[in-house]
Amino acid sequence: MFYGEIEYRKINAKNHALTAPLVWRDDVGLIRVKKGFTFDGASIPRALWSLVGSPFTGDYTRAACLHDALYASELLSRHAADLLFFQAMLSDGVRYSKAAVMYCAVRVGGWFVWRKHTPKSIKEGCKYVEITTR
Repeated sequence: MFYGEIEYRKINAKNHALTAPLVWRDDVGLIRVKKGFTFDGASIPRALWSLVGSPFTGDYTRAACLHDALYASELLSRHAADLLFFQAMLSDGVRYSKAAVMYCAVRVGGWFVWRKHTPKSIKEGCKYVEITTR
Protein backbone atom coordinates (compact mmCIF):
# COMPACT_ATOMS: atom_id res chain seq x y z
CA MET A 1 0.00 0.00 0.00
CA PHE A 2 1.02 3.59 -0.55
CA TYR A 3 1.82 5.95 2.31
CA GLY A 4 0.60 9.48 1.70
CA GLU A 5 -0.66 11.15 -1.41
CA ILE A 6 1.43 11.75 -4.50
CA GLU A 7 2.78 15.29 -4.75
CA TYR A 8 4.16 16.52 -8.07
CA ARG A 9 4.46 19.55 -10.29
CA LYS A 10 4.27 19.91 -14.04
CA ILE A 11 7.64 20.65 -15.64
CA ASN A 12 6.60 20.55 -19.31
CA ALA A 13 3.74 19.33 -21.53
CA LYS A 14 4.56 15.67 -20.90
CA ASN A 15 6.56 15.37 -17.69
CA HIS A 16 6.01 15.97 -14.00
CA ALA A 17 8.43 15.78 -11.07
CA LEU A 18 7.77 14.52 -7.56
CA THR A 19 7.84 17.31 -4.97
CA ALA A 20 7.80 14.79 -2.10
CA PRO A 21 8.82 11.13 -1.87
CA LEU A 22 6.37 8.42 -2.94
CA VAL A 23 6.41 5.39 -0.62
CA TRP A 24 5.04 1.90 -1.23
CA ARG A 25 5.14 -0.94 1.31
CA ASP A 26 4.06 -4.55 0.91
CA ASP A 27 4.97 -7.97 2.31
CA VAL A 28 8.27 -7.93 0.42
CA GLY A 29 9.50 -4.58 1.71
CA LEU A 30 9.49 -0.86 1.09
CA ILE A 31 10.07 1.13 -2.09
CA ARG A 32 10.79 4.84 -1.85
CA VAL A 33 10.79 7.03 -4.96
CA LYS A 34 12.65 10.20 -4.07
CA LYS A 35 11.64 13.80 -4.56
CA GLY A 36 12.75 15.08 -7.97
CA PHE A 37 11.97 11.91 -9.91
CA THR A 38 10.54 12.84 -13.32
CA PHE A 39 7.72 10.76 -14.78
CA ASP A 40 5.20 10.95 -17.60
CA GLY A 41 2.18 9.33 -15.95
CA ALA A 42 0.37 6.33 -17.36
CA SER A 43 1.27 5.63 -20.98
CA ILE A 44 -2.25 5.71 -22.36
CA PRO A 45 -2.69 6.43 -26.08
CA ARG A 46 -4.59 9.67 -26.60
CA ALA A 47 -7.31 7.85 -28.58
CA LEU A 48 -8.19 5.90 -25.40
CA TRP A 49 -8.29 8.85 -22.97
CA SER A 50 -12.09 9.06 -23.14
CA LEU A 51 -12.34 5.38 -22.15
CA VAL A 52 -9.46 4.94 -19.68
CA GLY A 53 -8.44 8.45 -18.67
CA SER A 54 -5.44 10.63 -19.42
CA PRO A 55 -1.96 9.94 -18.01
CA PHE A 56 -2.55 11.94 -14.79
CA THR A 57 -6.31 11.81 -14.18
CA GLY A 58 -6.99 8.34 -12.80
CA ASP A 59 -6.60 6.48 -9.55
CA TYR A 60 -3.58 4.89 -11.23
CA THR A 61 -1.27 7.95 -11.00
CA ARG A 62 0.69 6.74 -7.96
CA ALA A 63 1.02 3.27 -9.49
CA ALA A 64 2.20 4.79 -12.78
CA CYS A 65 4.87 6.87 -11.02
CA LEU A 66 6.08 3.85 -9.06
CA HIS A 67 6.15 1.79 -12.26
CA ASP A 68 8.08 4.49 -14.15
CA ALA A 69 10.65 4.63 -11.34
CA LEU A 70 11.07 0.85 -11.28
CA TYR A 71 11.49 0.79 -15.05
CA ALA A 72 13.99 3.66 -15.00
CA SER A 73 16.13 2.04 -12.31
CA GLU A 74 15.77 -1.59 -13.39
CA LEU A 75 16.11 -2.53 -9.70
CA LEU A 76 13.40 -5.12 -10.29
CA SER A 77 12.84 -7.22 -13.39
CA ARG A 78 10.43 -5.86 -15.94
CA HIS A 79 7.93 -8.59 -15.07
CA ALA A 80 8.16 -7.81 -11.33
CA ALA A 81 7.73 -4.07 -11.99
CA ASP A 82 4.65 -4.77 -14.13
CA LEU A 83 3.12 -7.02 -11.47
CA LEU A 84 3.73 -4.37 -8.82
CA PHE A 85 2.02 -1.82 -11.10
CA PHE A 86 -1.05 -4.09 -11.17
CA GLN A 87 -1.01 -4.60 -7.39
CA ALA A 88 -0.53 -0.87 -6.75
CA MET A 89 -3.49 0.02 -8.98
CA LEU A 90 -5.72 -2.43 -7.11
CA SER A 91 -4.48 -1.02 -3.80
CA ASP A 92 -5.52 2.46 -4.97
CA GLY A 93 -9.03 1.35 -5.87
CA VAL A 94 -8.72 0.92 -9.63
CA ARG A 95 -11.36 -1.56 -10.83
CA TYR A 96 -9.92 -5.05 -11.39
CA SER A 97 -10.96 -5.07 -15.06
CA LYS A 98 -9.29 -1.70 -15.74
CA ALA A 99 -6.13 -2.67 -13.82
CA ALA A 100 -5.97 -5.94 -15.77
CA VAL A 101 -6.22 -4.12 -19.11
CA MET A 102 -3.53 -1.64 -18.07
CA TYR A 103 -1.31 -4.48 -16.83
CA CYS A 104 -1.70 -6.33 -20.13
CA ALA A 105 -0.86 -3.12 -21.99
CA VAL A 106 2.45 -2.68 -20.13
CA ARG A 107 3.28 -6.36 -20.62
CA VAL A 108 2.77 -5.96 -24.37
CA GLY A 109 4.25 -2.48 -24.87
CA GLY A 110 6.65 -1.99 -21.97
CA TRP A 111 9.55 -3.61 -23.75
CA PHE A 112 9.64 -0.61 -26.15
CA VAL A 113 10.72 1.55 -23.20
CA TRP A 114 12.80 -1.10 -21.42
CA ARG A 115 15.02 -1.84 -24.44
CA LYS A 116 15.92 1.85 -24.83
CA HIS A 117 17.67 1.95 -21.45
CA THR A 118 21.39 2.60 -21.36
CA PRO A 119 23.83 2.09 -18.49
CA LYS A 120 23.82 5.88 -18.03
CA SER A 121 20.00 6.15 -17.92
CA ILE A 122 19.76 3.22 -15.48
CA LYS A 123 22.36 4.80 -13.21
CA GLU A 124 20.35 8.04 -13.24
CA GLY A 125 17.14 6.15 -12.47
CA CYS A 126 18.80 4.38 -9.53
CA LYS A 127 19.47 7.75 -7.88
CA TYR A 128 15.75 8.13 -7.25
CA VAL A 129 14.74 4.67 -6.01
CA GLU A 130 15.45 2.90 -2.74
CA ILE A 131 14.25 -0.65 -2.09
CA THR A 132 14.42 -2.16 1.37
CA THR A 133 13.46 -5.82 1.65
CA ARG A 134 12.36 -7.61 4.80
